[in-house]
Amino acid sequence: MAIRNISSAFYQRLQEASPQIAELIDVDAPGFVARWTTHNRPLTVTRSGVDTRYTPFKGHASSAMEDSTDLSVAQANFVLENTSGDLSRLMAAGQLDDAAVVVWKFHIDTPGAGRMEMFRGTLAGMSYNRKAVQGQARNMWGSVDIDWPLYVYQGGCVWRFGSAGCGFNTASVTMVHTFAALAQITSSALLVVNTGTYTTSGYGANHFQYGKLTMLTGANSGQSRTIRASTGDLVFMSHRFPGAVNSGDSFSVYPGCRKRRDADCTSKYNNAANYNGYDLIPIAEDLFGV
Repeated sequence: MAIRNISSAFYQRLQEASPQIAELIDVDAPGFVARWTTHNRPLTVTRSGVDTRYTPFKGHASSAMEDSTDLSVAQANFVLENTSGDLSRLMAAGQLDDAAVVVWKFHIDTPGAGRMEMFRGTLAGMSYNRKAVQGQARNMWGSVDIDWPLYVYQGGCVWRFGSAGCGFNTASVTMVHTFAALAQITSSALLVVNTGTYTTSGYGANHFQYGKLTMLTGANSGQSRTIRASTGDLVFMSHRFPGAVNSGDSFSVYPGCRKRRDADCTSKYNNAANYNGYDLIPIAEDLFGV
């Protein structure tokens, strides 16, 4: 086991028959900070003279984070209740990729004894549904346990449109308008919006396909939907908004990217320098002459 930098008071408490210990979990990402504890009540811990509040971790973990004398990768699989929606929203935006995780041991009844670091690493393998967020906490050497190469060679670009890797600023093609008239199809799961000729009809069919429409005002303020197709004044949404959409509601909209080198990255966005696909790899039918 690695030598821990702990206080003598912390060490003395560990020698007692029944030390009252809980874990403190720090998660830090550019758009998200979490402070959790495995104790069943909130804890306030003084760190560098500042009181920090830790709330109970609403979930469970398996394969505990432990030290090993071999080169195996210490990690923990966890399931967390998806209550606030913040984690799933940030995952969808890629803001939790490689978020830093630190786990400490802490004496509940003697907070002045300090803490002992047990684990330092990153989040990985994240997924979510309506009820839960699942993933792994991998230690700082977790990179030795991933598949190589990092990216799979494929025809389309691997970057998420507008991400740091893509390098294109979607704000430069984002428009803000107000609904003038609209129609909702009740026989399908699509919401069809007549946005007025000033928004979409100046572009070719499906110019906005795979783009995003975000409501700025009204009952659906803050809600976003992917655009499945666009033609003329009509925008076909991926699925309905939860509330009614009314004339006068404002929204922002920008076109999407179909991950094609010539039609999208070069001709549409002048961003070929950041294209990260391999569109010249032959498909199986061409490769084997089938």
